Amino acid sequence: TESDVRRYFEMVGSPGASAYSPTAPDPYMQKTESLDYVYVLQGDITLVLDTAEVELREGDTVIQRGTSHAWSNRTDAPCILVISSHGGSYEAPLPPLPERPEQALAVSPAPRRRVVTGLDREGRSCVTYDGNTPNVYQRPGGPSPFFSEFWTIETKPACLTGARDEGAADRMVAHSPPAAGANFRIVDASPNLATWNETQGARLSQPEQFEAMNTNGLSEHNDGGPGANFHRTPTVDYALNLGCDRILVLDDSETVMHRGDVVIQLGTWHTWLNRTGENGCMAFDMIGGEFSAP
Repeated sequence: TESDVRRYFEMVGSPGASAYSPTAPDPYMQKTESLDYVYVLQGDITLVLDTAEVELREGDTVIQRGTSHAWSNRTDAPCILVISSHGGSYEAPLPPLPERPEQALAVSPAPRRRVVTGLDREGRSCVTYDGNTPNVYQRPGGPSPFFSEFWTIETKPACLTGARDEGAADRMVAHSPPAAGANFRIVDASPNLATWNETQGARLSQPEQFEAMNTNGLSEHNDGGPGANFHRTPTVDYALNLGCDRILVLDDSETVMHRGDVVIQLGTWHTWLNRTGENGCMAFDMIGGEFSAP
């Protein structure tokens, strides 16, 4: 009933998020003025929109652009969603894209599904894109991970309207997100890269690879750090390990991160190593910021 729905949203601290209507496709329809990066970490779930239902499986990604929706688990198993929400606005103008040089697209060894929601002409929530992530990048010169770029915003609050695909194939890939924006990506690394990262060849080659991706000049590389590709970005990073054990190398320590572990990276010098001989995979929501004054 409507009262049950109202109590639920009050219980979770978001009474204004309810989009209840007796004619809605689901009584628990909700809507927030936010851009949500959603990743299905475990299980299957149905995304209910005003005009469609989308069956999602483990490994799928959804870019939710302030649209009315509900989540419905119709299986006998639990489902875990990872959601990172960014403030958005239905009134914010769509900022122009900076001029950037062309980059060659790569073919990911693990194609990843991306679903993007939006509004149709009647203002109803709908699917605007459903398919493999179109923007995949691999740094040139030697082994390099594959970067699947799902969505990048130039400014905050994020514009929630318009038809521009912020993860289109021709969108320039940068190591750091725009200073006032954010991006969501998954990085796949092969076992060959894991072995090469511990060699002197990595020390010599990775600075050049790094700069090829540092298109906005916001990231910094340190050749003298304790590991290859030692770097920092002026960002707050939510980093989720999706694969084998990874080693987070900092100035003074190494920390093993297991599958499902999360790191909150606050602009610190670091690098990631993989000593397992297995495929590495991590998801990153990087939010533009600035370093504190010394």
